[in-house]
Amino acid sequence: MALISCPECENTISDRALACPHCGCGFKNVSGRSVMFKGCMVVILIIAVALAINYLSPYLGKLAGEPDKDYKTEVFVTAQDDVRKLLKAPATAKFPSLYENKNFIKKGTDGIYTVTSYVDSENSFGANIRTPYIATYKVEDDLINLQNIQLIE
Repeated sequence: MALISCPECENTISDRALACPHCGCGFKNVSGRSVMFKGCMVVILIIAVALAINYLSPYLGKLAGEPDKDYKTEVFVTAQDDVRKLLKAPATAKFPSLYENKNFIKKGTDGIYTVTSYVDSENSFGANIRTPYIATYKVEDDLINLQNIQLIE
């Protein structure tokens, strides 16, 4: 317990007193506890706001009119996986990069994507051949569903 002076009458009082016994001046605990409490409340409030923003961020963009997500990359990779399933030697499949000019990924209406590309792979005789393909997908609620796939021979 420390002694401090009253801010009103300048008499010596305890640092734990809520009011001066000499003049009756009321004041908050000047020992630093109320300041520390306020500091803790500010930190807790900042953490709560940060967590709320993090939790609500996926929804805030949709409310603000954020444009629909473009699924071109995801559809392109899915098409490669689906084409591999149709090949005689899927382990030999080599696809062009997404960013090569030979790939065409078009986004149509109602979440329809069309992938036009090719794959180099071995046939059943071991010869390396290039096979063009066209794959069509429909994207709904973040799910990519195969509509049609065609290997052009």
